[in-house]
Amino acid sequence: MINTIISDLGVEHKRSDNNHRVKRITIGDSRYKEIIQTYPPLRDNPTYRRLFRYIVLEYHPDRKAIPVPHKLLADIAKIHPRKLKGERLLEDFKRDVLPGMTYSGYSPDNHKCRAILETGIDDFLQRRLDQDNEVKRRDMESGKVYNRSRQKEVHAIKLEAANKLIEASLCENEKMREVHRAMLDDLNNLPLPLFQGLADRYYNEAWGIASHLPYEDVDDRRKLQLELLAIRDMPKPFYHPVGQQARLYSSGGLPTIKKEVRRAFLPKEEGHLELDIACCNLSIAAGLWNIESIHFVQATITKYHHLLHISSR
Repeated sequence: MINTIISDLGVEHKRSDNNHRVKRITIGDSRYKEIIQTYPPLRDNPTYRRLFRYIVLEYHPDRKAIPVPHKLLADIAKIHPRKLKGERLLEDFKRDVLPGMTYSGYSPDNHKCRAILETGIDDFLQRRLDQDNEVKRRDMESGKVYNRSRQKEVHAIKLEAANKLIEASLCENEKMREVHRAMLDDLNNLPLPLFQGLADRYYNEAWGIASHLPYEDVDDRRKLQLELLAIRDMPKPFYHPVGQQARLYSSGGLPTIKKEVRRAFLPKEEGHLELDIACCNLSIAAGLWNIESIHFVQATITKYHHLLHISSR
C-alpha cells in the first residue's frame, strides 16, 4: 500500500484537475454486502478487491480508457513488477469477477500501458456506487468496518509514505532542503483529530452543496462527490516536494477540493479566514533569503499593503 501511495504522490503534480486520481478507501456497508453477493470471488481475494476498487470505485475521467500500468497492477497484487504477469491477473479477474470486462494490450513501442475499455459492470449499479454516501463504511481492501482505529492505521501508512517521498524528492539546495523539512514536519504532523472534527461536523453540509452546484457535465458532480468521500475516509492532507522546485504539493484533501465546498468545512462565522496568499511570495522570499529591504517594508504595514496591491495587478 505504501508503494502505491508513493507512486500516486509522485505523479500527482503532473495531472490536471480533470485527470486527478481520487483515492477512495471505503464503500457503504450495504453496498459492500451487495457487491460481495453479486461478485462472490471478491469475498476471499484482497487482490481482486483492490483491483475492483481501482477500476469501479475510483474516479476516472474516461471509463472507456482506464489506464492500468504494470507497476500499478504489481502494487495491487503486492508482487514485484518483474515477477508479475499483468495480463494473467487481468484475465483471471475477468474470468472470476467481471466477465464483460475488456482491455487493450500493452504497447512498448508506443509507450502505452494497458487500459480497461469496458468495465463490464451494470450501469445502474455503477451509478449507485458513485452516489454511495452511507454513514457506516467498510474498508474495501480488508472488508472490515472503517472506524477510527482503522483510520488511524491508514493515517500512519500515508504518513510513512509521505516521509519516504519527501526524502527522495528534496531540493538539492541545502537551505531549501532545511526549509522544506521544517515546513513539512509541521504540516504533515498536524494532529489527525483536527481534521476529523471538521469532517464530522461539516461533511453533510458540504455534500449538500456539492450535490446542488451547477455543473456543465454530470461527470464533474460525480468527481466532486467522490473527492468528498475520499476526504471523509482520510480528511487530513499530506504535503511533499516535487523535483527541484521550492513549491510544496498536497495530496488530495481540503486544499484541492472545489472552493465552494471547502468553505463549508471552514465557515467564517466560526473564525476561519479565507485569504488569497499569492502575494505572500514576497514575504516568503524575504524570509528565505533575508532580504533586508523587504523586511523594512514589512515593518511599515501601510507601505506593505500598498506594495502588495501594486504587485497583484
